[in-house]
Amino acid sequence: MPSTPFAALVLFPLAMPVAQAGGPSDVGGWILSAGMRPEAQTRVRAWVHDDQRATEAFAASYPRWVQGRIARAVDRHLPSAATACEPSVQVRFVEPGTVGETEADQAFERSTFQVESLHCLEHGDAARAMAVYNSVDFRETVMPGLERYWLEGDGSCFTTSALFGVVGQTEACLTAREFVGDGVRAFHTRLIESVDAPDHQGVFLREGVVAFVDRADGGVAVYRIVTTRSKDMGAVQRSILGHAAGSAQQKVAEALEERLR
Repeated sequence: MPSTPFAALVLFPLAMPVAQAGGPSDVGGWILSAGMRPEAQTRVRAWVHDDQRATEAFAASYPRWVQGRIARAVDRHLPSAATACEPSVQVRFVEPGTVGETEADQAFERSTFQVESLHCLEHGDAARAMAVYNSVDFRETVMPGLERYWLEGDGSCFTTSALFGVVGQTEACLTAREFVGDGVRAFHTRLIESVDAPDHQGVFLREGVVAFVDRADGGVAVYRIVTTRSKDMGAVQRSILGHAAGSAQQKVAEALEERLR
C-alpha cells in the first residue's frame, strides 16, 4: 500500500443517497442544494490557535464560502469536460482575510488548501469509472496512505498514515451523496467528525466532489476538487504538501485508467 498520507483527500462512503436529474451543468446547483451540515461549524470551532478560536461568525460563514467555491469550480469545468478536456492538477491555499476578520480566523484560512484536478482518460465511461473508483479493491489497493476503513452509520470512517514533519495520523468520518445524470456521475463528501490531538491530527474542515463525465470521442473525464483544513502549516510544509498531493492524484488517475482498459 502506498505510504503518503492523502487518503482523506480521495476517500468516500460506499452507500450514498442518489439524485437523478440533468447533466454536467446541473452538478454545481446540486452541490449547493446540500446546504450546511451542523457539524461543519462545530469542527471549525474545535480548532485552537495560540489559545484562540475562530469566531462564531467565521465558523458559520466559512464552510458556506468553501461550498460555494467548490460549486462554482464545478460549474466552470464540467460542462466543457466532454468536448474540451485539458488535464491539470493544482494545489492552492486560501488567502488569509478572504472571509476571516480576526487573527485567529485568518490563521484558519492560511492553512486551508484545495486540491483540484482534471484527468482525461481514454477508456471507460462515467458509470463504469465511478463503479471502479468506488470499489473496495480499488480503494484498498490504490488510495494513498489508507491504513483502515470502516462503515459507521450513514457514512464511513478512515485512518491515514503520517508524513513526518508535514502531517500526522488522521482519523475522520465523512458522509456522501451521489448524482446520477445524463453522461455524468458525481459524489459529494463532507466531514462529520474527526479525532483530535493528542491521539491524532484533527481535521477541521473537509468538503469535496469527484465527478465523471463521458467524453464525446470516448473515454471519461475525471474532475476532482477537495478543500481541507487540518494542521497549521508553515511555508516548507505547504510546499511539500502541494507536491505530494498533486503527485498522489496523478497516480490515482493512472491506476483508474489501467483498470478501465
